[in-house]
Amino acid sequence: VDKLKAQLTKLENDYDNFQKKADREQKSIASQLSKVRDQFKDQNAKYASTENQLKSEIDVYKQRIARLESQHSGRVSQEANIDPSTLVDGKIASVLTEQNAVYIDLGQQSHVIPGMTFEIYDPKVGVVKDSEGNYSGKATIEIINVFETTSVARVVRIPRNAEIFPGDLIANLIYDPELKFKFFVYGEFDLDKIGQLSVTDRRRVENMIIKWGGLLVSDASQQGDNPKLNYDVDFLVLGQEPEFPTPPSEDEVDPTAIERHAKAMKRYEAYFGLVKQGKELSIPILNQNRFLSMVGYYKR
Repeated sequence: VDKLKAQLTKLENDYDNFQKKADREQKSIASQLSKVRDQFKDQNAKYASTENQLKSEIDVYKQRIARLESQHSGRVSQEANIDPSTLVDGKIASVLTEQNAVYIDLGQQSHVIPGMTFEIYDPKVGVVKDSEGNYSGKATIEIINVFETTSVARVVRIPRNAEIFPGDLIANLIYDPELKFKFFVYGEFDLDKIGQLSVTDRRRVENMIIKWGGLLVSDASQQGDNPKLNYDVDFLVLGQEPEFPTPPSEDEVDPTAIERHAKAMKRYEAYFGLVKQGKELSIPILNQNRFLSMVGYYKR
């Protein structure tokens, strides 16, 4: 009996040892499998990041090709299927965190001037519309010093959770280092949103375009009742959309009121006539908010 008990005890011990060894090996295999899965996930993430980076670089090269083609035609090539609103102008060269400033890879040779603003975009995403349909970047910078091939810019807008990195893309709708875009500006604007539309603010938009290297193809004569677009226009920039004028009552006899309504009606028809022309000619149409977001405008 004692001998049998001893054998049973030995078998139980052997079983326990075997079970412990099996548990250790199972845990080891599970750990190795988990590591392999994590490595696979990391590798996939790296591949996805590389793919996005390459796609972004391909888009930049496509834009450069479109720009070269445009130098011959004077307008962004439609055949290249490039939206001129998404053209990248340069990159962040380095970040001066303590000075709240950055270096960019554009300078005097690229016709950059102090006061010019740029929006900053993630290179993995590129220049894309936000949820409101605007092209606001993750931050805004303003040029303060210009050198031959680089410039220093101060950061004038950046949300709390945003960061700027070397290699980030920069863009300004008006500016282009190789091509002068042509703008048609129409209507009344309220740039600082003070609740008052004015022709003065339209002139500020026009001056911005001229100062930063764009070409203005609309003049005072084009602010009348029958403005006309043509294929030579790259962007149509419109002021605030007018409301449909309330028609005077049938009993209205005041010639001033009747004339005022007639003028308002002509402005309304002219505005939406331009919208129709822009769509027919495939010209990008920008309202005030979209235009300002794409040039990095901020209230000084």
